[in-house]
Amino acid sequence: DPETGRGGWRDTDIEVRGPTALLIVDEFFDDIGRHRGEPAPESLRSAIYGHIDATTHAGDTNLRLVTNNPLFGEKEHMDRVFRILIQATPKHEHIFFSTPYFAPSKELRKAMHDHMAAGGTIAVLTNSSDSSDITVITDAGRYSARDLMKTDQFVLYERKPRPDIGEQMLHQKVASFGTHGPMVIGSANLDAQSFVHNGEAVVVVQDEQLRKDFDAMVAQDIDPDRARRILRSELHAPSVMERLRQFTAGELAWYWL
Repeated sequence: DPETGRGGWRDTDIEVRGPTALLIVDEFFDDIGRHRGEPAPESLRSAIYGHIDATTHAGDTNLRLVTNNPLFGEKEHMDRVFRILIQATPKHEHIFFSTPYFAPSKELRKAMHDHMAAGGTIAVLTNSSDSSDITVITDAGRYSARDLMKTDQFVLYERKPRPDIGEQMLHQKVASFGTHGPMVIGSANLDAQSFVHNGEAVVVVQDEQLRKDFDAMVAQDIDPDRARRILRSELHAPSVMERLRQFTAGELAWYWL
C-alpha cells in the first residue's frame, strides 16, 4: 500500500459452481435486505441471477454453505460448526487451522483438548506480532496455545512477513479435518468477532482432488521460510509482564477481540 507502507495479505478464495452458488448469491441478497431494511433492487437481482444456472451439475463435490448473522438472531453457527467437525474427525487423525486471529472460545478449546486426548493432533497457523495488524490478538493466541500445548500433539506456527515479495499479513481462514476429511474455506476467524459479533460465511467442502491441492498449499504455508514453529518453551517462559498481557487478552478481553 503506497499510502501506509503495509504489505499485502496472504489469502485464499474458493470458486463455487453449481446449485450451491445460488445459495451464496441468495445469502448476499438476504444480507442486503437485512441491512437496508428492504429488498435489494430488482434490477440488481435480475442482473446477477441471470448469470447463474442453478440446475447445472458442476461435479461430484460435496459442499455446504454455513452462515452466521448475530445482529439478526443467528448466533454461534461458526463456533458450533468447528466443534462438530472436530468431534466428527476420526481419533488419531490430524486437524489443521489457518486463521489470522487465533483466540478460540473455551468450548472450542475443549473440543480440541478432547480430540488430542483421544490421540489426535492439531496444528494452527496464525500471525506473529510482526505480521499481524492487531498485535493484541497475538497475545491472546499465545495464551490459548499455552493452554493447548500440553504435549507435542498441538503445534503452533506463526507467519513470517515477506517484505521482499510485498507480503505482510496472513489473512486466509481455512481448515481441514482428518486425513481425507472435509475442508472449511471462508471468512470466519477463530475468535469472538467471528463467533459472536460478525456476519460470516464459510463453505464446508469434501472433494478428493481439492483436498490434495489444499494439503500441498498447507505444506508451503508452514514451510520454514514462511512460518516459524513456536516451541512450548517459548510459551512457558515469557516475562511476568508478557504472561499478564497474554492472560488479559486471552481470558479477560476475549469477548471484545
